Amino acid sequence: MKALSILQPWATLILWGAKRTENRKWRRAPTYRGPLVIHTGKGWHYGFESRDADGPMSPEEDLAVEVLDHIADGRDWKRLLPRGGLLGVVNLTDAAYYSDRPLGWWHEPGCLGLYLTDPQPFPELIPWRGQLAFFDVPDDVVDVPLPSNPQSQIQNPK
Repeated sequence: MKALSILQPWATLILWGAKRTENRKWRRAPTYRGPLVIHTGKGWHYGFESRDADGPMSPEEDLAVEVLDHIADGRDWKRLLPRGGLLGVVNLTDAAYYSDRPLGWWHEPGCLGLYLTDPQPFPELIPWRGQLAFFDVPDDVVDVPLPSNPQSQIQNPK
């Protein structure tokens, strides 16, 4: 099955259904559509690793922190977010450049947007080493039902 590495906290926000578009600076849009395993590395998206309340934030980062704070319910969400493995499966249903056709609020100007639907978090992190761009993960490693319900439940890590 195809997989894609995404830094935290974006990977978790995608699998909670709070973020639908993943931004990439790729030269060509992928032709692949279908199930996509979401992998997260051990690091954080720049700015989140040492983020303090005083630093300037983009609207996307503001929303991410608001969602994470709400779901964490007073706990340190950085400690709750799993890192270094496979988190779940989504459906890659569309890909477009912002200049051609924006794919929602999360789609950034100048980027290729990958539109992701039907998030299905795995019950627990599957430790796995990520790679750049799309990479393959054996089907038996992610032996879980494929996304099929567009109204998937958002999993709360409580």
